[in-house]
This record gives sequence, structure tokens and C-alpha cells, in this order.
Amino acid sequence: MKYQITVTEEQLRVILKTLDLYSRMGMGQLEVVEEFLRLHFWNRVSLHQEAVSQGISEIKRLLWDFHPSSSWGIYNQEVVSQECREAYDIQQVVRKAHAEQRLQGLDEEAGKGIRYSVSMSDYLPSNPEWPPVTIKVVLD
Repeated sequence: MKYQITVTEEQLRVILKTLDLYSRMGMGQLEVVEEFLRLHFWNRVSLHQEAVSQGISEIKRLLWDFHPSSSWGIYNQEVVSQECREAYDIQQVVRKAHAEQRLQGLDEEAGKGIRYSVSMSDYLPSNPEWPPVTIKVVLD
């Protein structure tokens, strides 16, 4: 069974952020939780910033014996779950389609930053067990 989802530009950005957050957490990059809390709950987190940072570092140490800035790579199939790797793969496809759409209509000089960004990288599946997603840009 296949599904088609139609989203606006802003909804696409939310989807990309969500996929990024999920795949990073699956790699053990729990610092993204701290970033998320700062973005959405700054008034509460700012009072307890040090405790939040220490808590996240302690979770990483307890779960994986990780240094605060350590994580696995997304391609580590032994540790990173299939769902988290799939989130990364979907993100790659959507990010590239979004970048290609932004490139259309730009002259060579204006499009340089987009053309050479990570968004335009070739698709390298981290979850080869599942077929890659496809995306179709529909112009209104």
C-alpha cells in the first residue's frame, strides 16, 4: 500500500525537522533534546539550563557509556534502529527535492550555496532493507 501526502512549505520544514530530530536521537545525539527544549520551552529551561545539560550527559553515560558529545553514525545497523535510519533516509529524499525546487529559477551565482549544500548530496541509504521514498513537487 502507498500513501500520498500533500503539504505546504512550512509543513515540509516541520517534517524535515522532525525526521532530523528522530534520526539524531536514534544515533544517541540526545543534545537535540536540549536544543528542542530551548526552542520551545525557553522560559522554563533557562532556569534549569545546567541541570538539563547535566541530565542529558548523565543519560548518555548511563545508557551507552558515552562522552557528552559522542554518538553513533547513522549507518551503524547494529545499534541505530531501522526506524531511525529510515527517518534519515526519508529526510535525505525530501531535503534534496526541496533544495532542487528552490534552485529552479535561480541564476548560477544565486544557486551556488544550494547546489553545493548537503541537501543536494547523492542519496546514500542507511536503511537498505526498505525501499526509498519518492517525492513529487506539485506547483500551484
